[in-house]
Amino acid sequence: MEKNPLIEPENYFEGYAESAAQLKNQPEVVELDKLCYEVFENYEPGKKLMEVLINRFLLAPSSTPGSSTFDNEVKFGEGLRYAFLLLRNCVKSHKQRIVAQGNTDARR
Repeated sequence: MEKNPLIEPENYFEGYAESAAQLKNQPEVVELDKLCYEVFENYEPGKKLMEVLINRFLLAPSSTPGSSTFDNEVKFGEGLRYAFLLLRNCVKSHKQRIVAQGNTDARR
């Protein structure tokens, strides 16, 4: 029996699997994720540092609306916030990689 392409379910994970396969060929991406994971997840002072960074730079407002340099303060604050979000996402990315590979040792 021939399959009807109009009623076949979409494989939404196909693109994700392709992206993951491409990342395997980019060791610099995997290395940054792993290092961030080691520092901010496996190391207690690093975990505490990430909590402080989140509270101080991600959750706190970046400027005061009445400030004469409000627009510049907001731009600077958002850039700073973005940098810390990237570090946090590196940790999450490596965690997901560990779970996907079934590893219990984070250093793999």
